[in-house]
Amino acid sequence: MMHDGMKQILITFRESTYRRLRDRAFIQDRTISSLVRQMVEQGLEGELLRKPTRITHFASVGAGRSSHSKLISISEKHDHAAAIAFAKRSRPQKKRRRSQDA
Repeated sequence: MMHDGMKQILITFRESTYRRLRDRAFIQDRTISSLVRQMVEQGLEGELLRKPTRITHFASVGAGRSSHSKLISISEKHDHAAAIAFAKRSRPQKKRRRSQDA
């Protein structure tokens, strides 16, 4: 039975997943299709409400990688990078010899 505004698709499941879906649908006295629709909708709604918890959820993490530095990632080791930069600035500058031609 097709409902208005719905699209029909074909999904392939592992045998074990199909059996679990079939058993759950039987217990709830409903079709596998209605069960899968509900699970997908709940999953999509939950995805939108879920707060990011992993570094991979943040697009900006790792954006400041530097290939010319000995540090692997400035965005992850910014305190160490800052300490190196400040240490370089606080070292006394070597006096340059003036050219004898001048």
